[in-house]
Amino acid sequence: MCSISGSFNYTKLAELIESNRYRGQFSHSIFVFDRNSSKIIYHYKDKGPIDLTKHCLPDGYCVVHQQAPTSQSTDNIHPAVFDSNFLWHNGIITNSEIQKMQKKYETDETWDTKLLLYALIEKDTLSDIIGSFACVWYNGKINIFRNMISPLFLDNDLTISSTKFKHSRLLEPGKIFQLDLNLKRMSLQTNFETHANNPYFLGVYNEA
Repeated sequence: MCSISGSFNYTKLAELIESNRYRGQFSHSIFVFDRNSSKIIYHYKDKGPIDLTKHCLPDGYCVVHQQAPTSQSTDNIHPAVFDSNFLWHNGIITNSEIQKMQKKYETDETWDTKLLLYALIEKDTLSDIIGSFACVWYNGKINIFRNMISPLFLDNDLTISSTKFKHSRLLEPGKIFQLDLNLKRMSLQTNFETHANNPYFLGVYNEA
């Protein structure tokens, strides 16, 4: 299990980091994006729990990933990177789906997050991918999405978290939204189908 947190407000971000620690803290990453250009202006990855006070973060929108590995490999710290695309992922893709994706993309890559990134880059539908995912995808702009299995909450200031927080709501599943950091708004980019009858559905939150 992993978690994703993101905010312009670093005090709020520190609160979200604490509320998400139970989801795993074997490793972590910190990325800050410029408000105007959305370019990455700070990044850091390390093993162990995160201590935000040790970082002098520039002003911007900060995304934090805290990880408990869901595979045998413990070397993969989010985000997965390919070319100029980055993917932060909370969830797990089934072994059979990983094998199918390996064949499709002609790779021996076993990291489900990296394979999910391949699907996004190839503009393949997410509808048929069996597993759970709530993600932040950076392709020059920040995009967020989830299927019905994995939670991702947000508020009107574009603060996001894998754990519910005050004044937050569940991101609508089956839609990829692009964030406009300058105007603090998001726009729908595309839709995909998402289903609750998934082998990893735990019923730990309510869509209502």
